Amino acid sequence: MLSPEHRDRVFLIEGHTDTLGPDEYNLDFSHRRAEKVRTFLASQGIMSDRFHVKGVGESRPLVLTGSKDEQAINRRVEFVRLGVYGK
Repeated sequence: MLSPEHRDRVFLIEGHTDTLGPDEYNLDFSHRRAEKVRTFLASQGIMSDRFHVKGVGESRPLVLTGSKDEQAINRRVEFVRLGVYGK
């Protein structure tokens, strides 16, 4: 986020969950997961207004079924580059 190629960029931080548990809980949890990442980045001196957060819950799993361990890959955060900061 501090490299020259990303320093002036705005990002969407997407939180994801596994497919286990209620949909409503997973949606809320995924949003909190993304928000924690934004908070961490801000604690490292990166302006938090460069980041938007969105929880997508279990709507885009990488692994559709399986045990908790098998679905670990679904519990993730992804960054989407949106544009240039301030424009």
